[in-house]
Amino acid sequence: MERNNETGQKSARHTIQDIYYLENIEQLEAIADPIRFRMYFMMAEPKTGAQLARALGISRARAHYHLKILKKVGLVRFYGEGSSHGITEKYYQMVAHYLDSSRLIPKDLVPNEVTLRSFKAAVKFIANLLDTSREGISRLKVHEGLGIGFHYTLSTRLTPDQFRLIKDELATIKNRIIEMERENERSGDNLPLVNCRATLFLTPISDELETEPENTEN
Repeated sequence: MERNNETGQKSARHTIQDIYYLENIEQLEAIADPIRFRMYFMMAEPKTGAQLARALGISRARAHYHLKILKKVGLVRFYGEGSSHGITEKYYQMVAHYLDSSRLIPKDLVPNEVTLRSFKAAVKFIANLLDTSREGISRLKVHEGLGIGFHYTLSTRLTPDQFRLIKDELATIKNRIIEMERENERSGDNLPLVNCRATLFLTPISDELETEPENTEN
């Protein structure tokens, strides 16, 4: 353990992974909760339960409850201890910058083996991703605008092979974005960077929701 002289924090210098593939339904259910979802992504830097409570606007008891669940399923890990006003506090950190649930869902378009429990957790996880993107957009300043972004939604019909092809291409884009981020980190702090969020979705939908293809583009 190494001590930070400014904060009194003892740290273990953990390396955060780029991607962590969720391993079981318990992890998916844990991160599917809206509070735990937001809490998790606040821990790119080590945080205490008290710090998370203040950031989320919830009680310390509630923050520690949700933090305990994330620790139990292995999505956050103990980072170290620090002293504040004579009180020793424990710091925790995320296991990875990106969480991927793809290995929990079979590749078939309509997999009979996907349980209702898995389906509900996956739906909540996706909803949290959308909510996070919406919150980010709503905080944009007027002068930042949306003009430089790409926003496209399309309801259509594809063959199973076409569906898998597009899914693989989106996975390639995801991997390229991650690699670009690594390159930027290696280049130092002098690059002009745009804060952005990439939310990639290709999702089967019920025929009852869509009667005919339609698309919108900005």
